[in-house]
Amino acid sequence: HAMAQWQQMRERYIADREQCLPVIDAKSQAYLLGEPYAVLDHCDLILSQSPYPDYIPHSFDLDYFPAEKGLLVEYLLPPLRVFPRLKGVQYIESNNTFRDVLMSDEERNTLYANALYELPLRTLHELFQGDVAKAVKRIRIDGYIFLDEHPTPGQPPTCVLSIELDKETFMQVDLHKEDPITAFNALGGVFHSAG
Repeated sequence: HAMAQWQQMRERYIADREQCLPVIDAKSQAYLLGEPYAVLDHCDLILSQSPYPDYIPHSFDLDYFPAEKGLLVEYLLPPLRVFPRLKGVQYIESNNTFRDVLMSDEERNTLYANALYELPLRTLHELFQGDVAKAVKRIRIDGYIFLDEHPTPGQPPTCVLSIELDKETFMQVDLHKEDPITAFNALGGVFHSAG
């Protein structure tokens, strides 16, 4: 009985998949032709599939400008308060217990600062690398943060960073050799005053 049920579910899955193939193919063709909504869907899919830790909000809005092949990414960045304090757990053999090892404020601030530089660079890399149709020539990323721990309803986040550049310039940078701060600044990235 279980085998028959499994076979029935498998056949239903295959039938559903077959029905989806023309839709997927149509979306793929639209993206390859540079249809604006398809380009946005493709970019959204790239960013949505990118794995991040739970404390990174991973929330963004996209806008596409077909005439310039430009993409605007408005990215919600994590505030410092959501970054973990735990560095590790130490086992103490003498009394068979565990002790939390916390980061110093300096270590945590450094980790956070690096993340703010790395997030836009990673986003640029993923979008430019994933654009097989060459539908995106230029990307601008604006990074936003909710500075207040409990923002009032309707209060917008604050724009704290911006970076804009074309694909050719970005692809010439070796992110493995450059530290994120140097690369971000060299590419024209700017941090804005939060005041």
